[in-house]
Parts: sequence; structure tokens; C-alpha cells
Amino acid sequence: MNKTNNAEMRNRIIESAVIIASHAGFTRATTKEIAREAGCSEGIIYHYFKSKHDLFFAVIKENAEEFLANLQSQVNAGVTARDKLEKIIDFHFRYFTGKIHIFQILFGKAGDAMVPFPYVLKTILLPYQQVVKTVMEAGIAAGEFQPADAEVMATSMLGMMQFNIIKLHFGVSSGAVEEIKRAVKQIIFKALLKQDQA
Repeated sequence: MNKTNNAEMRNRIIESAVIIASHAGFTRATTKEIAREAGCSEGIIYHYFKSKHDLFFAVIKENAEEFLANLQSQVNAGVTARDKLEKIIDFHFRYFTGKIHIFQILFGKAGDAMVPFPYVLKTILLPYQQVVKTVMEAGIAAGEFQPADAEVMATSMLGMMQFNIIKLHFGVSSGAVEEIKRAVKQIIFKALLKQDQA
């Protein structure tokens, strides 16, 4: 195989792993199912990845990179700090209630998802928090937001959004996505905006 074919096959395996794992979590996904979805043999999977665990880490890393790139493009499209935060919140709910996404892989409804949390923290959560924190700090420095601990606020915003997504994902919440999103924005901007802007 040449380099292009190698890259295509590797990508096809990763995409197939996402599809298979999104149904029941990565633990229950088998290399046999992934190979069938990718249109290759199980041996080909082990040519590119040392183990299913190694494949799982590649899935997280590459999906995290794509997610963070899309997140940054949303931020770049915003003008004010408030506009940027609104775009982040809209993107978060759109992404995590979409058809297939990394959250479904990490937390399969089967309840047996193999989540290497320190890796997820380092690869997705901390970089995501840093993007939000940077936007908040810029808003505070520009006088758009009132002084606040941007790190705590960023962590709180992500936690608030993701806990609601978890409830939706597992059918615990009966709230509509738009209502939840509106409530999150209301809470965040009430805390950040000066009284005359809120």
C-alpha cells in the first residue's frame, strides 16, 4: 500500500470504530465488527494499531482534534466575548446532541464504556476549558464582563452543559435542548455581565 492508501485505510478503521462504538460503547465493540464495517480483515486493524485499546486512544485523539478545531472556528467567527461564548454554547449542544459523536463512544448506553479519564482530560477537556477561559479573560480585560475567576467560570460552564447532555443522553431529562441551552446562557451571562448589560 502507498502512503495515501495507508492513510485512507487507517481513517476508514477509525471511522468504523466510531460507528460501531457509538451504538454500545467501545468495550463491547469488537475488532471483527469494526473490520466488517471498514471492509478489511481484523489483521489489517492490527497492522495499524497494536491493540483495540490503541485504536480507542487514536479515536479519542483524532475526534478531539476535530472537535477542538471546529470549536476554535466558532470562537473565531464571534466578534465580542459574549458573542463568542454564545457560539461555544450553541456549538456544544449542537455537537453533543448530533447523530454520532465522541461522547457516545466514551459513554455508551450499555454502561460499560472503557474511559481512560486522565487521557480524556488531557486530550479534550482541559484544552476545551482553556478556550472558554481565554474568551472569558478577554471579555474581562475589555470591560465587557465583570471581574471573575475565569478558570472557575469556564469549568462551571462546561460542567453545567455536559451534565445536562448526560441526562439527555441517558433519557433522564425531559427538557428540550433549546430550553436547556437558554437556561445555561441565562446563568452564565447573569454571572459575567455587568448589571447594566444583563
